[in-house]
Amino acid sequence: MSLRNDIHSAFDDIAPSTLGLPERVLHSARADHRSRTARFVRLRAPMSLVAVTLLIALVAGVLIGGHVLQDWNTLRNASQGNQLHKSDFSSQLAELEARPLNLPTLSAFDPCPAIGRNQIGFDYGAGPVYVDGELGGKTAWGQYWTVLYLISPGVSGPVLVRGRDLKGDGMVVFIGDYASGAVVGTDGPAGPISEHRAELVLRAGDPRSGGASTAFGSFEVIQGIARGWSGCLGLQIDGPTFTETITTTSFVSS
Repeated sequence: MSLRNDIHSAFDDIAPSTLGLPERVLHSARADHRSRTARFVRLRAPMSLVAVTLLIALVAGVLIGGHVLQDWNTLRNASQGNQLHKSDFSSQLAELEARPLNLPTLSAFDPCPAIGRNQIGFDYGAGPVYVDGELGGKTAWGQYWTVLYLISPGVSGPVLVRGRDLKGDGMVVFIGDYASGAVVGTDGPAGPISEHRAELVLRAGDPRSGGASTAFGSFEVIQGIARGWSGCLGLQIDGPTFTETITTTSFVSS
């Protein structure tokens, strides 16, 4: 035996037992290495899944963003188109308002050139606008009528209605959604105060009676005149391609 072996043998005889601790440490180190390797492999798999998920999200974002941009452009173009349509309507209406009111002026002794019921069943009008009406009551201010304006199919653009007393200076006034122009007074035919306006503006073709494109446009309005009127009234109805007049002793057929 060598001196080195003698020293190791002597050391082993006097050293306490390790109870296999070195072997367990080595085994534990090897197991920990395998565990880290497995965790790395497991981690690498989810990372690839995350990458695929991010790629899918990116593609979806591009597609959705493209649709959103397309929808935004469509909405913006539609809005611009509506603005152009409104601008065109406004310019046409301004041209109609610039037309003079060419209704006859009569003396107190002149007969009223009242137009009778037309041949197609409406109370007044030779077309393309017709009028049906009924009494709407009286107030301290004056007389009101509920009037239905019917516009023939094919008419487009604004239709402007103005009116006055043919034997005096009274003005026909309009109340409600279609009333337009200057505010010339107030009253309450149905209780609450209502503005009196000097014009009636109808958008031909909207609304259509029954929704059919071949049906007449139908617009119900309230119109009136102050007390003291002569009993002879005139309406001038202007559209982009026509001017029509109606003269009557009332807005109700006899």
